[in-house]
Amino acid sequence: MGSAAKPAVGALIKALRDHATVGSKGEDPHVVRVAAMKALVNLGQVALPSVIAALRQRDRRILLYAVRCLGKQRQKARTALPALKRLRRATRGELRQEVDFALDQIQQRP
Repeated sequence: MGSAAKPAVGALIKALRDHATVGSKGEDPHVVRVAAMKALVNLGQVALPSVIAALRQRDRRILLYAVRCLGKQRQKARTALPALKRLRRATRGELRQEVDFALDQIQQRP
């Protein structure tokens, strides 16, 4: 997909962030966010800078989706390691567990 997919990244990040987001068929916002996260994973490298930037958000749901998205990228998301480690130090509970899981996935050898 490459650079042709860049315009979609902003809209997908907005879908993760927007609390009022619903699909055209009235889907639950969670369903829309999960679909946006999956699309970001499929976009791969072109989406990484925006997903990493989403780690600066305060909304725990956005953080969870961004962390999960990065974990699914595995080794391709190595550039996210410093941001994920900072987030890990600043969080507890479920979010910290998700960060730990993502770190494990990213640092795993193929």
